[in-house]
Amino acid sequence: MSTTPEAPALPPITVHAEAAAGARRCVSDLLEAAGARPEEVQHLLTVIEAGAVEGAHAEVAEDTQAPAGSTDEFGEGSLPSRR
Repeated sequence: MSTTPEAPALPPITVHAEAAAGARRCVSDLLEAAGARPEEVQHLLTVIEAGAVEGAHAEVAEDTQAPAGSTDEFGEGSLPSRR
């Protein structure tokens, strides 16, 4: 039986942010070592990241469509007022 406390698990967003930062540095180093100019490397990485964000947004939007038969207000994100 172990008496050493376990380190608390990092929230998933923190883990992904750290992994993404490491991957960005690695790709940047590789591209620069292959002869790409630093500004070209940054542009390419920015375009890749923007595409990833757009793809994730499209996936979330696809998964969060209003149920069939719902009103337009529901589909637009409006909630009925409470009285």
